[in-house]
Amino acid sequence: MDIQFRAAKLSDVDLALPLMYSAAPEALDYLYAVGDKSAHDFLRFAFLEGKGLYGWRNHAVALVDDRVVGIGSFFSGQQYRALTQELMLQVLKFYPKLALPALSLRTFHMAQIIPPPPLYCHFLMDFGVDPAYQSRGIGSAFLHHHQAIAIELGRDSLGLDVSVTNHRAQALYERLGFEVLTEKQFKGSKGAVPDCRRMILSLN
Repeated sequence: MDIQFRAAKLSDVDLALPLMYSAAPEALDYLYAVGDKSAHDFLRFAFLEGKGLYGWRNHAVALVDDRVVGIGSFFSGQQYRALTQELMLQVLKFYPKLALPALSLRTFHMAQIIPPPPLYCHFLMDFGVDPAYQSRGIGSAFLHHHQAIAIELGRDSLGLDVSVTNHRAQALYERLGFEVLTEKQFKGSKGAVPDCRRMILSLN
């Protein structure tokens, strides 16, 4: 199977959003499903705006027969602060003021289990593969491709967070050489979001 990679485009939105959501549905719902706004609503807004952690400019896609079948967001710890600041501005624009206290509390809870990445880490977020194309090597190829990019950029590691309930994903990462660095317990509403493991692949 011929797998191609490229930067995401604004026009990828309809295929990209379900894959992004599949990467962490519980966490995204906890963070962004507030009032009459769903996580999908906010992801679409942020992706189309192009900025921040969820913007199309911060994503790469995998293609098979010119169809988007995988997606991931890649950034360094050095870029993380600017990306999160852009995300905060998007939250302020998208949600009514009455929703902001709840959003702030939920963001605090998530920050406890998903801390900022190390400065020189090539970090992966929103990593999803179309279910119809899973178990066909797309995830591995995507990670190998961006491992090479990380080395070219002079980054010292490849990192990601994985839910403790996502055994299939963790098994893939371990086969590729990732190791569990930390495990963080979710302190928000009981059972709302699974605990999380930070995994790192050293590139030194």
